[in-house]
This record gives sequence, structure tokens and C-alpha cells, in this order.
Amino acid sequence: MSSKPFWIDAIPAWSRSPDAGSIHFLLSLQQDGEPAAYVLDGAPALTNRSHEPRLRGYCGAENGLITYAEGLARVLRVAKNGRVLVEPVSAASPEGLVYLEEAGYPELAECQNEQI
Repeated sequence: MSSKPFWIDAIPAWSRSPDAGSIHFLLSLQQDGEPAAYVLDGAPALTNRSHEPRLRGYCGAENGLITYAEGLARVLRVAKNGRVLVEPVSAASPEGLVYLEEAGYPELAECQNEQI
């Protein structure tokens, strides 16, 4: 994943609509080898067996749907068609640490991997 801003497609109905400037957990979902779809969420991805929260990495597969935790992302802009321009946010940055604390997952800052 690039460290530069990039567009993601419309947020699924089960995910709340983001506001510009807000920070969220970024997840990627891949179905049967198709290109990844990105989702913003207020909670981190959970591993599918132990249900442990993850900031980065493979979380598991279920019914052909593979989930990866992709770190944190800030919403830069929401287009009229629902696409969202996001930029990665380092969990080690002051704003990343504040977000993880406010989201109730401060321990994820200690185990994050900043390779993006």
C-alpha cells in the first residue's frame, strides 16, 4: 500500500460514512483473487480464530473472503459518488497514538508494523 493519498470505493452500507479529517482503521478485503476493496471502520480487524485486534497484517479468511488490517487512514475528501480519498497515518505519530487511545486500542501502537 502506498504512503501517498489514494481513493477507495464507496463505503459499504454497514460501515458509517466518514467525515473529512477523521481517522479510521483501514481494512482490505479480497474475494477469490479479485483486487482488494478497502473499508474504513471504527474498530480494528480481528483475527478470525482468536478474535485478537490487529493493526496490520493477515487476519484470516472465511467463505473465500480474506481480511487484512492495513493500519490507520485519514479521510481527506468524500466525493459526491461516495468514493473517499484517504492517506495513511502512522500509528506512532502523535495523532495516531491519540486515535488509538480514544478508540480503546492503545496496545496496538506497541505491536504495529510501519511498513506501508
